[in-house]
Amino acid sequence: MACEIFDSATSRHYSNVIGHVADDGNVYNTALVYGESMDNCVGHIASDGNVYTTARGFGEGTGNCVGHIGANGNVYTNSKFQGDVQGYCAGHVESEGKVYSTPAEASAGVN
Repeated sequence: MACEIFDSATSRHYSNVIGHVADDGNVYNTALVYGESMDNCVGHIASDGNVYTTARGFGEGTGNCVGHIGANGNVYTNSKFQGDVQGYCAGHVESEGKVYSTPAEASAGVN
């Protein structure tokens, strides 16, 4: 199921949608209602957890990897193959879908 990305932790207003993740893992910089044009694709989340700057099917090279999502929900700025290195942690994703700028091990809060 596709997931919209909002620019606010508390808002679900349509005007606050800044992008969405499609069912195939591609990430778009438009709201879901605008469809999934390749012109708006900014990358994809691969099945191995790495995040790439290319659309799915257009390569998953090391040079295109901008980070990964660890098994604990932390978001890292290094490749999954380099491991879940705390120094590369940029935040975490909670089960409700919100993204925080703190590691999963820290208290969530709205940040």
